[in-house]
Parts: sequence; structure tokens; C-alpha cells
Amino acid sequence: MVSPYRAPLVKYVNRYAEESVEFFLTRLQNQQYRQLFQAMLRSDLAGPLRDELAKSTEKIIQHTFAADANLDPAQPQEQRMQFQGVLIVRTLAKAKKGWLGANRQIFDQLVLMWRSAERQQRLTQEEHLPIEQLKESKLIVKCLLQYCAEDEKEINVLFDMLTIFSVRTLADYTFLKEFYKQA
Repeated sequence: MVSPYRAPLVKYVNRYAEESVEFFLTRLQNQQYRQLFQAMLRSDLAGPLRDELAKSTEKIIQHTFAADANLDPAQPQEQRMQFQGVLIVRTLAKAKKGWLGANRQIFDQLVLMWRSAERQQRLTQEEHLPIEQLKESKLIVKCLLQYCAEDEKEINVLFDMLTIFSVRTLADYTFLKEFYKQA
């Protein structure tokens, strides 16, 4: 944690986890709230906050994945809520084993993002994207792989992810090659 006030803030947020989740999800458009929320979610002390967020699948979808329907497609990626949804899902999936596998709705949103023409268009222009945006496809792949590891019946998306190797990209997908070799 960077700030000496962060640990006490996480303790407070944990005490009022339900209200805190609502507070931060409704303010994800604001970069400062977004960064603070992500930092708190990654904190070792934020177990109750992550637990409450994990129970709020519908809210995650509503405030992130579904929120982009009203936004301008030309808006910078870091301001788009789908990307914030991917960051939240990745943080929860890393911290709470089995959570992603139990949330088919989140998986469906990730698959929609993966198959979207907008994401594929951004891949062709990677050299012009900010570094944070370069992580989008890689984070989605990591989430999809984790879901597939938790639900072995999901095979079609494994073939969908192969398309990343048909595009020249700056991101390293060696982990995906290793997954296919081991599977």
C-alpha cells in the first residue's frame, strides 16, 4: 500500500462492505475512485470487501460490462467500463478461487468482449494504444483460461482464444501456448 491511510480505509470499507461496493461501482467513471477501488481490492486486508463484491455479480455487470451501451465508441479505453469490469473480474478471480467458474454471466460477458469487433480493431492498432490498454486482451484470456480450468465442459472458447496467434501483438501469450501444450 502506498498511502499510510490506505490500511485504515480498507478496514473501514470492510466494515461497510455493501455500501462501499455500491459507492465505488457507481463512481467507476472517475479515475481516482477507480484506482483506489482497484488498489483496495488487491489489498490482503480487503477480504470482506472482495466477498461482498463477489456476491454482487449483477451489479458488476450493470456498472461495467452493460454500462458501455450508452458510451461513445471513440472514448478512450481506460474510460470505458468494460475494461474496468475485466480488471475487477481478474482481481476477484485471482483472490477467490472458484468464483469465476460459478458465475456464468460474467464468463458470457468476457466472451462477448473477446469476440467483439471493437477489441479486434484495437488489436490492429496496438502500437498507438497506451500501455494499460495493451493489457485488455491478455487479461481477458487469463480470465477465460481460469474459467475453462474451473469448468472443463467449456471448449468452444478455447478455440476462440487461438485467434490471438493470428494477430501480430506486443503482448506475450507464452502462458497460453503452455496451457494448450499441457491440456
